[in-house]
Amino acid sequence: MYERAGDLPPRKGDVFQKKLIELICDLEYKEICRRRFGLDFVAEPPPEKIDIPKGGVPQKVFLRPMFSPMGKTAFEFKAGAKLQLDQICEDLNEKIKKINANKRISVAGIAGGVIATDTKVPSREIKKTLEKHNVYLWDISILCFLTSKVFIRRKWAKPRVAIFEEKINEWASIMRCIGTYTRSNCLKFNVALYYQNPFIPLDLEMTEEMLSLITQRIQEIVRDLTLPTYVGLEVHSLSGTTEEVEENFRKIVKAQSQGLISYVEEEASLTCYDIAPWYCLLSIIKRYIP
Repeated sequence: MYERAGDLPPRKGDVFQKKLIELICDLEYKEICRRRFGLDFVAEPPPEKIDIPKGGVPQKVFLRPMFSPMGKTAFEFKAGAKLQLDQICEDLNEKIKKINANKRISVAGIAGGVIATDTKVPSREIKKTLEKHNVYLWDISILCFLTSKVFIRRKWAKPRVAIFEEKINEWASIMRCIGTYTRSNCLKFNVALYYQNPFIPLDLEMTEEMLSLITQRIQEIVRDLTLPTYVGLEVHSLSGTTEEVEENFRKIVKAQSQGLISYVEEEASLTCYDIAPWYCLLSIIKRYIP
């Protein structure tokens, strides 16, 4: 119900903007301003690397999304309309240029811009926008992908449990934490692999290489503990996967089990964000996407 009789419902664009600001802040961007200087939102991104205090819990969870500007970022939100991308990008870059030219403005020093939209945009258009205008385009699939990171954090959250993101190569990161297991005298790792390249699907070679890196990382952590270690793995691919990965995913995961480290096959999952509709993601995104 609305506050007074005759009140109009909020416009879709206003709701979308509110929800997207929530998401960006949940990804640990630090707000600088909103709806000032002609920009919808300006924020500092999370760090490139997270410091882990000895015996403590890190202050940050997320790294800067790999498909985003490296530095202070200007966001523009576009909902429910056909995008005139060239014009939108030119307008955004002109605003950024004017702001950065005035060093007395506190928001000056913007590194680049992001356009966020609730529509699906072909990857070729996202790539063209970046190459032509140096503007990052977050369409609905990228927003779903980023939202799932927040969902994973909340799903794993427990007091004094360290959950954080760690970069493993140019386009991939992992979120991990030590969870619990029903058996005695063993460890349980929860790991979510995020492949963040919006242009190239995840293939077999890349998958095996990244899972091998995850296994090596876990071995480094538990090498002084002679305990059975179980790994619950989720793989999230922004640009989808090849058929070979999709058809053999559980076999690929099972092959990583070695020594005291065992991947729990029934917990292994693969989620792709390259096609619509995303039925499996509705429960994840409903808080953010109107």
